[in-house]
Amino acid sequence: MKKTQEQLELKSKIEKEAEEKLTKLFEQFGAFFAFSNEQFYKQKKEGVKYVNYGAGLLLPKENADKFTQEFNKITDWKIEELKKIDPEIMIEYELSNHEAYYTGEIEDAFEALKQYGFTRQQVRAVYKKTYHKYEDQ
Repeated sequence: MKKTQEQLELKSKIEKEAEEKLTKLFEQFGAFFAFSNEQFYKQKKEGVKYVNYGAGLLLPKENADKFTQEFNKITDWKIEELKKIDPEIMIEYELSNHEAYYTGEIEDAFEALKQYGFTRQQVRAVYKKTYHKYEDQ
């Protein structure tokens, strides 16, 4: 149990650091989220052309290439750091986080985990191995 807690604390630390790096990146390149025209017009700067980066993220067109390079570096760093976490702990955490033990569906957890190289079979195997811990909750 102690090892699991230490691993989860490390996971949390890595995710927090990645979030801080992304926040700085957004500030550096003028990126922001807008989910309506009103939000966009409140945040946009006059005379700047914006590109939609997806999921409501907008940034000045002139910064798009450099932003993408830096964003990918942060993402790659996070993935490498999270590889230090025991794979079973990572998978069980996401299964729980996505309520797979309640719904019986592993797909959402798998979608969150596949960027780290986990397969559907690995996720299913951990689900089967750990399901008993959550049966009476």
